[in-house]
Amino acid sequence: MQDVPLSVHVPDRPENIAPGVDKYQSTILPLRSENRYVYVGDEVQAASYVVNIPYTGRQGISSRDFPGFGNGDTVPPGEPVDRAHHVGPMETFESLVANDNPGTQEIFWENRGRPEYATQYDGPPPDVPIHASLTVTKYAVNIEKGVGSETVTLTNNLADIVGKVELYDATLKASRLVGRGLHASGNLKRQFPADVKQWRLRVISDSSTSEPTDVYLLKCSEKDGCIVAAQQEISTVGKTITIDQPQGNDWKIVIRCRD
Repeated sequence: MQDVPLSVHVPDRPENIAPGVDKYQSTILPLRSENRYVYVGDEVQAASYVVNIPYTGRQGISSRDFPGFGNGDTVPPGEPVDRAHHVGPMETFESLVANDNPGTQEIFWENRGRPEYATQYDGPPPDVPIHASLTVTKYAVNIEKGVGSETVTLTNNLADIVGKVELYDATLKASRLVGRGLHASGNLKRQFPADVKQWRLRVISDSSTSEPTDVYLLKCSEKDGCIVAAQQEISTVGKTITIDQPQGNDWKIVIRCRD
């Protein structure tokens, strides 16, 4: 027997409008949805995604989906693009995400492409094609310490960056958790002195299972108990979580395999 693929996904070819900046454009027919495929390689440390698309009515489930974003169903302000053909105002959606899973990223958008989910509150769908665009801005910075000196050199490898550089003194601590049995889990406790400005937690799973592993950061106090301050699925290359001003709380790190 042989495995024969039913479909093959190839990344779209973008228009390169600046170093590290790619633009994708599409015309979506009425009552159609699209999946586009964007390649973001290993050399990219973080990426921003900006989608511009007309509003086409409410949907019960997400009508826009891309890395760092998962919904867009609120009615936007502004004048409709084409009132006569039921095309609403332009919308802009943005996200900025770490490139923890480099490779082909999936983008979903639609022109009311799933009429089976429509309700009486949605209004009539557009009866003309709509134009959508996606701009992907890729960021990567090299940081090198000068030999025998206290200088640091930062080299921007991709898109233009506007911001500031902050240097911190930090202490690196590593711990290993081992879970055994069904629904294995483990936890650690952490406290921080008053002068700690930021806590960066890098979690890597070496579990042999193919099922996902999750990390939870619990912020605890005697008065309020524990609440989940952050939760992430650990990818194959690990996950970094940042907490600002962590002092004044007891922290629990809980790692749990879903299998």
